[in-house]
Amino acid sequence: MPDATLLLDVARHEARVGERTLRAKWFVFWCALATAGPEGLTTDDIRAYRPWNHERWASIGKEMSRHLRATRTAALLKPGQHTRRWVLNAPAAWIPGEWAGREWLAAQRAASDAGGQLNELVRATVGLLCGDEGLLAGRLAEAAEHRDRGSSDEWTAAAWTLLDARALARAEDHEALLTLLERQPKPRSAASRALAARLDAIDALVRRSDDPVAARERVSRAVCRLEGTGDHAGLATCLNVRGVLDLRLGDPAAAETAFAQAATIALLVGDHYLVQGALTNLSLVQARLGKEVDADRSLETALWLSDKLGVGRDSAQTEVWAALRALRRDDGEAAHRWIARALGIVAHLQSDWEHGHFLAARAAVCQRWPEGATNPDRDLAAAERLFGLAGDEVNRERVARARRTGRRG
Repeated sequence: MPDATLLLDVARHEARVGERTLRAKWFVFWCALATAGPEGLTTDDIRAYRPWNHERWASIGKEMSRHLRATRTAALLKPGQHTRRWVLNAPAAWIPGEWAGREWLAAQRAASDAGGQLNELVRATVGLLCGDEGLLAGRLAEAAEHRDRGSSDEWTAAAWTLLDARALARAEDHEALLTLLERQPKPRSAASRALAARLDAIDALVRRSDDPVAARERVSRAVCRLEGTGDHAGLATCLNVRGVLDLRLGDPAAAETAFAQAATIALLVGDHYLVQGALTNLSLVQARLGKEVDADRSLETALWLSDKLGVGRDSAQTEVWAALRALRRDDGEAAHRWIARALGIVAHLQSDWEHGHFLAARAAVCQRWPEGATNPDRDLAAAERLFGLAGDEVNRERVARARRTGRRG
């Protein structure tokens, strides 16, 4: 057996032989080889892993031969095993352990059930976007089974993780969300970097009440990273969250810029859900700045987009804001119409925060134009409690002030 030793650092995605460091697809190759056993690795075996699955079968043998010569690593293999089958003939050491290498390698496999997982992933995403909690929960349970079996490729696993995080954020299960975020490894691949950017946005949004300054700093760092990576979809998401934090920190002008940029970039990449949400946020901040005409135009576009493309059923914020704008115009019929439409959405959502906003808006409308058995003070009391449960102290105090004002009136 040769003296050379193969060191596989899973945390850094590096294979080291002496002074030589091998990365990217060559790290995949040496990991696969080290776990292949005495039968070794064939061309078909290595093509089962990303990114080797994109290589032409006929060219892999030649590429391997060139690699072994150029890196002087042929001594690690059994003699003569250089073009079609490779058998490791040297000790392999792992950091932190072979178990980590096998787990990582499983995520690189171009899984045979990728098509099935894609279908489940699409259905789960629709469940989230339509507020169908039952559909979403069932698909996430199946995703957990795929992860346990290690049968998801890296991009699919990242998509499931993101969906899991979005579902936890929507359910306001912050403890479980924090646990999920803390166990994410340092991003080193394209898939993990794309996932990390979106998780940063979710984390910042969740922390907007506890520590908005730190949350804004974190999402701003993500924006800086994303501006140079070409991940425009992630950039749009982070800009929208930064706008929310700018507004929370009392900088509506910065928020207006962030929301406008988020909507524009989201339109470029085809994320119409984000376009609609960012336009709603833009309308809100334009009203805060006294730009009433612009605010109405942005809101009208958001509502038009919702009607034309069916987006926005994952949140009632646009409809709630439309009701409040109608209240400002003294249009009771429109205000009640938008409240009814908002109710049709929040009825399927489990978010305390969403329900809090809806109840506060309904109370404001019904204080002005009473309807049926609706009790504005009861709605405000419930909204105050829900904002408290959601950890949104700013809105909880806003509703508490409205209750005190209503009682004095």
